[in-house]
Amino acid sequence: MNAGEVGLDGHKIESKVKLDHSRGMFAQMLKLDWSFEEYVQFINEPKHLVNPIRDVRLFDNEILEFLTRTPWYAIPLGYAPAMAYFLLNSPADFETTCLFTFIGVLSWTFFEYAFHRFFFHAEDHWLPNIPTLFALHFLIHGVHHAYP
Repeated sequence: MNAGEVGLDGHKIESKVKLDHSRGMFAQMLKLDWSFEEYVQFINEPKHLVNPIRDVRLFDNEILEFLTRTPWYAIPLGYAPAMAYFLLNSPADFETTCLFTFIGVLSWTFFEYAFHRFFFHAEDHWLPNIPTLFALHFLIHGVHHAYP
């Protein structure tokens, strides 16, 4: 991304940060010396409008990069057999098992929402002004906003 690029919707991107999107973003971000305000501006800019087809590369290492990609269908393929097994082989009756499964899904959904809302979106309360931690935050969550 270059400073002053214009996205597909005409929105001007004002970031001072210049990254080579053909290389791993994490290593480049570790080398940046930027403030908290610059980092927050970077992750909140709509960079996907510059080139919505381009994938973001997080690592230069092929194995690490491969491990960051999960197709949508891998999640149900991974969990469905285990859920079916435990639902069918539960020592409790079917209704109780379904009730606890439903409670578990609701509890996990609430936990994930609360963690996302009150941890990842409260950077101004807990994220110190340390560029290395910005790179780690980007790897765990910031990429989700910078490149939706």
